[in-house]
Amino acid sequence: RMSQYFMPRLSETNHKMVMRRVEELACGLGIQLPGLAGRVFQGRNITLSDDLVKLRNEAKPYAKWDIGGWRLNHPLGKLVLFQTVMFNECNSDAPSDVSQGGSSTLPSGIDWLQVGALVEVMVEEIE
Repeated sequence: RMSQYFMPRLSETNHKMVMRRVEELACGLGIQLPGLAGRVFQGRNITLSDDLVKLRNEAKPYAKWDIGGWRLNHPLGKLVLFQTVMFNECNSDAPSDVSQGGSSTLPSGIDWLQVGALVEVMVEEIE
């Protein structure tokens, strides 16, 4: 569903790279950054029910290895955005049709996020 949401909003290359990194985070593989021996967030299966804003802050110390933010910061930002869209859809009287590229009004802050919000994520393998 995340892939469907971002497909009309990102370039094909950007979409492919974001989804590859999101899948690496979701399965616990973590992200390999040039110059680091290990993978960032390896062993942590990241889900949309996680505090993704906090996770993005945890990633800040890796900024100097995250070439332009494309391997870690950008995908985490897209996860935060999609989490917001899903939260709004679950708590709206008129949900947006994310699968058809519909838009959702995003809150101005992040204080709306509550632990335990139900979010479903489907991950497809990319070869």
